[in-house]
Amino acid sequence: MNNGIERRQSPRYTFDIPVIGILFPKEALSAEKPAVETADTLTMLIHNRSDTGVLMESPVCFNRDEHVVLQVRYPDQDEWCCMEGKVAWAAVNPRNPSYYLMGLRTRKIPLEEEDLIPSKGKRARRMYPRDLDFLINTNLFRAISQDTKCPLLNNMMPAELHPGDRLITQGKMGDSLYIIQEGDCLVYLEKNDERYDIARCTVGEIVGEMSLLTTEPCNANVVAESDMVVWRVPNDKVVECYKKYSDLRDYLTELVTSRYSEVAHTADRCIGKYTIHELLGQGAWSIVYKGVHEELEMPVAIKMLKHNIATDYDRMETFENEAKIIAQLNHENIVKVYDIEECYKTIFLVMEFIDGISLAELLHRIKRLPLVKALDYLIQLCNGLGYAHEHGIIHQDIKPDNIFLHHDLVKIFDFGLARTPGNRDQNMPGTPHYMAP
Repeated sequence: MNNGIERRQSPRYTFDIPVIGILFPKEALSAEKPAVETADTLTMLIHNRSDTGVLMESPVCFNRDEHVVLQVRYPDQDEWCCMEGKVAWAAVNPRNPSYYLMGLRTRKIPLEEEDLIPSKGKRARRMYPRDLDFLINTNLFRAISQDTKCPLLNNMMPAELHPGDRLITQGKMGDSLYIIQEGDCLVYLEKNDERYDIARCTVGEIVGEMSLLTTEPCNANVVAESDMVVWRVPNDKVVECYKKYSDLRDYLTELVTSRYSEVAHTADRCIGKYTIHELLGQGAWSIVYKGVHEELEMPVAIKMLKHNIATDYDRMETFENEAKIIAQLNHENIVKVYDIEECYKTIFLVMEFIDGISLAELLHRIKRLPLVKALDYLIQLCNGLGYAHEHGIIHQDIKPDNIFLHHDLVKIFDFGLARTPGNRDQNMPGTPHYMAP
């Protein structure tokens, strides 16, 4: 079927979700195409196909009549297929001007075993079907759209590691994000001449994202424990995708937030005049650490806005509002805010450190307070709230978790939902079980 009209009349199958394929020229990509660096394979999207051709979307524009080889597994097929093709036409994609739409005339050719699985040692190509099968089934790629996948895939390069090889060094700037395809590695930090094993990362997991998002030196070491194959993406390439694609941004910020939440030991990090030493606890919006004012040697509590919240301007503004509100208040029953710092791509509130427990924790231990204690705590709580109300502040989320006790001294925490009278939040913030009728 060589006639163009006959080709166009061939039945076409359009995909609801474009299919990712692997494309490489019969001759390696020329040096005149720097968009894919030195790689000789390219992942691209296939929008529709017929028995004799495909419509594809690519970040690189190939010349008309240029010969390529395409490997793809269509949704209705169990096996990968291989096609030899020739570029029939190319045009800028009007929906995405940085990409090209190209028509490809194809004919099916045998798929050899070596085309599917990379040989050990030096790879002849960057991306093989086995690699793509693995990557698109990791948590990261399942969480992002097809539009985001190809730009990320086309900036990934494989690397092989051996036991003892170091991916990341504590205290040094990270330069890459890694996805583990084979093997595992140990994450540990060194602090005060002690070593703390934090986690083991294995197949499908990501390392290197914390330094990437915070733009600060790495806070742990990552060392291979076995032979490994990892996929490396340079930080500048991740940042390009991160800025352009919100789904990638959401996934990585959620990942950073969960990592900060899970690690009991943390490397000392400087927040302005303060140094973070250990994790104290966390809530829906924030993580609280114990720190110290280095010059005054004064213990402080440092409240960090979670990174997935910090990307939301409205909620970040609410968090800053908390600092401004509490800074206006000076009462023994209200926690004091000393400072506010912005670094690691988020915000930190520096507050007085309360060496005590929450009322919620106390009630969990003893179930019921003695009447005298209950009245004492209630009077102190009313004194603090009365003072706040006199200064035009309504807390909006009074509950046992936000009331701390220090040697029977009540301290009210968490003014993040506070409002001035008459400025009630119509979204009904707070904890329903403790809200007024």
